[in-house]
Order: sequence, then structure tokens, then C-alpha cells
Amino acid sequence: MIQHPAAFEYHEELLFFLIEHAYSCLYGSMLYNCDSERALGDVAHATESLWDAIAEERERFLQPHFIPVDHTLEVDTIATQVWTGLFLRHHQMAQEAHVLERVKE
Repeated sequence: MIQHPAAFEYHEELLFFLIEHAYSCLYGSMLYNCDSERALGDVAHATESLWDAIAEERERFLQPHFIPVDHTLEVDTIATQVWTGLFLRHHQMAQEAHVLERVKE
């Protein structure tokens, strides 16, 4: 997304939403290992669908600068970066909490 930001229809907020709810158990879409297990567990009647929630908030996740491409994107592996928004999110939150504590003192 950093190397080709306009080539993706959805913003990284959708990825954060998926990651958060893959383990939240708020939506049945991520429970069990496959559709047949979800059917046996009657997930469709007992929980909401993650995909329905995303569809309802579709505008929230759309990338406003999206430009469709009709070719395979090439990735510069040397310029590949760690996704700090994801992998350092807890570190950033801890730093912000620490700063707030110091301000209160």
C-alpha cells in the first residue's frame, strides 16, 4: 500500500478492522475452520456476519484516491517496510498512555 497507494480500493482501516475482528468473536464469519463447521455450529443464526458489517460501512473503508490497474503490480522488495501501523500499534498506544500519565503529574 505504501509503494502503490492508489492501486488498492480499500484503505488500511479495513485491514485493521479484519485483524481486530478475526479474534474478537463478535462476528461468526471468523469462527470455526470452514463453512461446514460454521453451518454445524449454526453461526449464521447466532451471530452477525463480519462481511455484512463491512458492507454496511463500506464508505468508511474506501480509498478515495483509488485508480484501478489492469496489470500485476511490481513490488520493490528493497523498499519493503514493516507495517508499523499494525506491528507497533501496541507500542504506540503504550507511549501515548505514558505521555498522558506524565501530563497528569
